[in-house]
Amino acid sequence: NLIVVIVVNYDVCWRDGMNDYLLDAQFDVVGYDEAQRLRGAQTRVSKFAHRLGASIPVRIGLSGTPFPETPLDSFGVCRALDATLFGTSFHRYKSHYAVFGGYGNFKVLNYINQNELKEKIDTLRFTMEPEGYELPSEQDIVIPLVLPPKVQKIYKTLESDLYAKVGTGEVTLANSAVAFTQLQRLCSGVLPVENDDGVKTLTPLHTLKQDALRDLLDSFPSTQSIIVICRFHYDLATVHKIATELGRVSAEVSGRPGRPQAHINGGVWVGPETVLAVQGSSGVEGLDLTRAHVMCYYSYILELGKHTQSRSRIRRAGQLEPCTYYHLVVQGGIDQKIRVLLKKKQHVLQGLFSELKKVN
Repeated sequence: NLIVVIVVNYDVCWRDGMNDYLLDAQFDVVGYDEAQRLRGAQTRVSKFAHRLGASIPVRIGLSGTPFPETPLDSFGVCRALDATLFGTSFHRYKSHYAVFGGYGNFKVLNYINQNELKEKIDTLRFTMEPEGYELPSEQDIVIPLVLPPKVQKIYKTLESDLYAKVGTGEVTLANSAVAFTQLQRLCSGVLPVENDDGVKTLTPLHTLKQDALRDLLDSFPSTQSIIVICRFHYDLATVHKIATELGRVSAEVSGRPGRPQAHINGGVWVGPETVLAVQGSSGVEGLDLTRAHVMCYYSYILELGKHTQSRSRIRRAGQLEPCTYYHLVVQGGIDQKIRVLLKKKQHVLQGLFSELKKVN
């Protein structure tokens, strides 16, 4: 018998033409790899996955972090696998498992009925590990950095301005990621400055993280593979610059045209480069980077799920060495606040914004 396997990207499956083909094909099995991509209950891909799964007898979800942000992530994923588990009404589901309040009744005040939620999810969930294999140990090492006094004053000014904009309603949870970007960039060493013509350019203010990364890379043998996680393009460029200064070959996972992209074969990092700069928003899912067992967070991603995924790129099946995660953290700044929220597995943007609201 002929077995037909169709592999489709999440970004394509729901679009016109492809969606009708998949719905009419009468497949026997559908597998959702990296199933956390379906957690957004109102997204088109999650809704389509539910429609597709309704006509296919066997549905499988694969993920190391299926519900990365909040317990409410489970609805979109489980709806695609078994809609009878929670039904198809997201409003009814979230009202049963969370208490909402605040402006517009959009803020989660508390999660409820969590034992029931877990019991239901466990009827679908199972784990698989290679026989006789256990994940290696892991450790986190924070490299504390202190801004120079002049830069600290600039940081405090930006922070005070942000507090004021929250107070006036100019900055809300919906647009807060853009506001926090300024503070994160300053921690990385740069700040956009507008000239007389209205053109903004990134102006270097300090080299704390550059120096710390240079010292870190230089402390390892030149043949040791090291991964550096970054949020900004400027940070990626900095990683390449430092690698070149140390005589190392570097590449990146970012999708940026004209940049040296990593050699990936079948999802596995195989290239000659020993320093890999990874843009957290684009290179944290599905890749096997177990050739390295050292990872450095140069600038944090503002999404808990993607941060968790990034850690799993080196600490996963196939890794034989203990894994070490270094964190370049500016003390007293947004770096340190993000680090605390990630450790507590809390929603980063909500946590940062809630702190701003408390001050106001």
